Amino acid sequence: MLFNRPLSVSELNKHTKDLLETHFLSVEVTGEISGFVAAASGHWYFTLKDDKAQVKCAMFRGQNRAVIRPPKNGDKVKIKARVTLYEARGDFQLVANSMEHDGAGALLAAYERLKHKLEQEGLFSAEYKKAIPKFATEIGIITSPTGAAIQDILHVTQRRFPLANITIYPTQVQGTDAPLYIMSALQSAISQNKCDVLIIGRGGGPIEDLWCFNDEQLARMIFHCPIPIISAVGHEIDFTIADFVADVRAATPSAAAEIATPDQHEWKVRFANQQKRLEFAIRQKLKVMHHALAIHRSKLQSPKQKLEKDSQKLDELTLRLKQAIKQRIHILQHETRLLESRVLRHHPQQQLNNHKQSLASLDLRLQRAIAQQLSNKRNTFQSLIKSLQLVSPLNTLERGYAIASHDGQVIQDSTQVSTGETVKIQLRKGSFDAKVTNVD
Repeated sequence: MLFNRPLSVSELNKHTKDLLETHFLSVEVTGEISGFVAAASGHWYFTLKDDKAQVKCAMFRGQNRAVIRPPKNGDKVKIKARVTLYEARGDFQLVANSMEHDGAGALLAAYERLKHKLEQEGLFSAEYKKAIPKFATEIGIITSPTGAAIQDILHVTQRRFPLANITIYPTQVQGTDAPLYIMSALQSAISQNKCDVLIIGRGGGPIEDLWCFNDEQLARMIFHCPIPIISAVGHEIDFTIADFVADVRAATPSAAAEIATPDQHEWKVRFANQQKRLEFAIRQKLKVMHHALAIHRSKLQSPKQKLEKDSQKLDELTLRLKQAIKQRIHILQHETRLLESRVLRHHPQQQLNNHKQSLASLDLRLQRAIAQQLSNKRNTFQSLIKSLQLVSPLNTLERGYAIASHDGQVIQDSTQVSTGETVKIQLRKGSFDAKVTNVD
């Protein structure tokens, strides 16, 4: 770009600015924050540097509201910016549109994914939020016992409602293992079941320090906790998943203590006002009652007439009572006779006699059954003996037959013996040996 005349400083800066903004539409730059200034207007001014160079930057209020937390000197950040020139001083600078802390981009993405998931499941829905008791006398605090948050909560509680009993469930509130410690402390509070409300939280810090309150398991445990929970994590600008699933989100631990406790001074004023209203109402009631008493006095009957009337009514009631007593006695006598009859039927002696008769009858039946069974068995036995006798080999021997055997085996075939061998001959009475002289 050539010029035919000398340029003023403002013209030079104007052309330079136009050239920079035309050539560099948008850039992403990473570096370390230094010289950070948050102006009263809400704008941020800082320098972004690395080990070899630096550049001045500005981030206006409309854009820096979206940043998770304000940066501080020494923070590593990544910004999206447009390149420009501040014409009044001729300073080359970047105007940031967005800023992420180093490593915060991945955390923020994970945070948004989990937030969307739990929101779709209804864990953030108002219909599941439990009401915080107005007069919580037992307050449980789940936080670090050495942090500033516990001191803030105790101070506010003592100031607002010193009657409240505080139970501290100590836990880690920072680090990779912190969710497990927080869930363990929460489980202890649930198991003890003595708190009217629970406060979970810690003081402020970078997103990395608050990350334990973005744990999914912790979020689900908070959602299902039967005790109302107030989430008080970080400062007012800090938001975690625990804030969304809790029944109430407090901007700070001190605000959580204010939510959990009534203001004793406010209630003292209210009680004083109520006392005045009550005293006025009592006075008005007394006036009405005095007026009613005067009316009743004017209508009051003579004591003698009242006595006569009550005496007549007493005589009538006495007569009705006597008749009722007679009728009741008659009914009870009838019921007594019925009960006596039932008792006699169920008297032990009568029951014993009945059982003796039944036992004698059963004994007779048993003896008859045994005799019949013995007769039947005897007949069966005799029949079996006769059947055995018919097939018994002794009967065959009785008719003159003999049984020949050799070496313990009954001889049924002539091939079982040879000439000259000795065989045993069994007769009806006795036995003898014989020698084979011929085999046919």
